[in-house]
Amino acid sequence: MKVLLGLGAMHDHDCVEIGSLGAQGDGVVSCDGEQRFVPGALPGERWCLDEDGPHRLSASDDRQNPVCHHFPECGGCVAQHMSPELYAKWKVDALTTAFAHRGIDVHPEPLRSVGSGARRRTTFSFRGTGKNFVFGYHRRASHMLVEISECPVLQDDISAQLSSLRTIASYVAVDGKEGRMVVTVLDHGLDVALTVPGAKPSQNERSELSKRATAIDAVLLTLNGDPIVEAKPPALSINGARVAPPATAFLQAAPEAEQWIADVILEAMNRSKKAVDLFCGVGTFTFPLAKRALVTAYDGDASAIASLTEAAKSNQGFKPITAQQRDLFRDPLSPRELRAFDAAVINPPRAGAAEQCERLAKSALKTIVMVACNPATLARDARILLDGDFKLTRLIPIDQFVYSAHLESVAVFQRVAASKR
Repeated sequence: MKVLLGLGAMHDHDCVEIGSLGAQGDGVVSCDGEQRFVPGALPGERWCLDEDGPHRLSASDDRQNPVCHHFPECGGCVAQHMSPELYAKWKVDALTTAFAHRGIDVHPEPLRSVGSGARRRTTFSFRGTGKNFVFGYHRRASHMLVEISECPVLQDDISAQLSSLRTIASYVAVDGKEGRMVVTVLDHGLDVALTVPGAKPSQNERSELSKRATAIDAVLLTLNGDPIVEAKPPALSINGARVAPPATAFLQAAPEAEQWIADVILEAMNRSKKAVDLFCGVGTFTFPLAKRALVTAYDGDASAIASLTEAAKSNQGFKPITAQQRDLFRDPLSPRELRAFDAAVINPPRAGAAEQCERLAKSALKTIVMVACNPATLARDARILLDGDFKLTRLIPIDQFVYSAHLESVAVFQRVAASKR
């Protein structure tokens, strides 16, 4: 049994030594046959657990000062108090532990980290009106919002505009409703997408929104999908191609990480002639692949497929790309359909893609590269491929969600030579 110890949750007067770190960054201790999770605790530290909440009695040599004054109140980060060495070990251990739970012994390559200031997209939340207006992120495991004035993980293009973004959000806030603002750094400015149930700004407010958006070089500002500002066509460079991504289309969190992943994919598929890109989004890995191979790309997001299709027509220097909308959860590609390809890239959401992997395992594909942001579902899906006569040849952890419990990983699978399909 696992028990998360938060303020006001204690009923003991135990002094304990923290044994390890959990997957969410909490200190772990075993008490009376239960695993207890202590937020903010590090291995080797002694903590007292009582009715007033856990409090630290000793500090680990691996404890460091947070880089943001909102930590740990803001729930976006869980690991700013860890030394770089402990932090890297914690991230990689999360990956190896997930695979061990599936009976797979792995030896990942060293962690690659983008560092602070690399995130090109974030989602802010806001609530209230007037003096009660709050703009920021949620507390951990809570609906409460934390007002923020800095966020070191974001690119400067976003973090330098926090005050202005807050003001923009305040013009469309509806009392009693929580709004969301997705901000993305594009090639020539920001894409700001607001979602606020029931928001109906007046003409004066829309005019003010337009002025504020122009002042921060926003190329696009939308409210519930309705464009308020369209200064320039949205454009994002992806491996030599220019794409106009929909405001909420999936993108890799950091450009540097995106390039690392693309390099691994190209190295693994250097002899592929025909490749399939599953859960392709706007073509993050479609275009790198299309420099060498014919590519057919699938995704369930119609707007993403439309953007990819248009980009495939307008960009030069790529082999033919075919993009099709398809719900790969309800209708995964069959082994028969996969006969048209010799390699596959699959980049599913956090839930993974077990049913599609079942069909990949039964296919005649020679190479599969899986990109995943959830070690647990990656390990589950890897087990399916390994049981289908694939061999895991590379496993690369990529830390593009800095200070969070999330971890991107790239796994390369090659068909066992003796297998016949």
